[in-house]
Amino acid sequence: MTAPLEGHLAYVVLMLVGLVAGFINALAAGGSALTLPALALLGIRPRVANGTNRIALVLSGVTRLCVFHRAGIVDWRQGFRLVLPTAAGALVGASVALSLPPHTGAWPIALSALIEFAMVVTGFSKMVDKSVRTDAHVRWGHLPLFALIGAWGGFIAVDSAIFFLWALVVLIGFGLARGNALKALLMLTMSAVSLTEFAVHGDVDYVAGALVSSGSILGSWVGAHFALNERSKIWVWRILVCVAPLEIILLVVKFA
Repeated sequence: MTAPLEGHLAYVVLMLVGLVAGFINALAAGGSALTLPALALLGIRPRVANGTNRIALVLSGVTRLCVFHRAGIVDWRQGFRLVLPTAAGALVGASVALSLPPHTGAWPIALSALIEFAMVVTGFSKMVDKSVRTDAHVRWGHLPLFALIGAWGGFIAVDSAIFFLWALVVLIGFGLARGNALKALLMLTMSAVSLTEFAVHGDVDYVAGALVSSGSILGSWVGAHFALNERSKIWVWRILVCVAPLEIILLVVKFA
């Protein structure tokens, strides 16, 4: 471990934060706004915290995807069209993150949080609309956008889930449930690729990652089942609106 976690309380904190983050990520997005500061506050260097956070994103991502697959709402054909550009972008983003000074990224994170807030507010009516576009499908013109989102996710992970969700639901028109399922696939892709890159460079704390993951898996399972409920729509908006200010407060203060 890069920085020892002292006492059982630290372990409990990581598991509880993982639990909440997993639920938030399954239902909407923004769990990294909790897990990254939690890892850093326990003494883990920012770059290692960035890499470690991806363990929970991968394991909880598998959980979410399994739940959505069993519910029959994963459009694998459309999703696989977006996997390659997402993976390519994630590889580039992770490489950039590993090449920069450890504390780089506070102001880009703040900017992305503001963009997220604007996207959620302006696109909310479409995101919660009960109608689903039956002609929604991935076009060639969409691929560069998902490569860019993948690159941002590979760089820091924060806000990448909401960018994926917004693009899938508001831009392409998949509907919230179907978009959430495709978001799970793309987040899993981005997280797996970037985790591999961080691990190769030794910037992953496996013990802390396992603790966060133990809570995140359970939170993701509960959140994914709740996301299948029609009533989850209003909670998606509430979570996303609250996450943006939380990111600015926790992440910028910690990493500036």
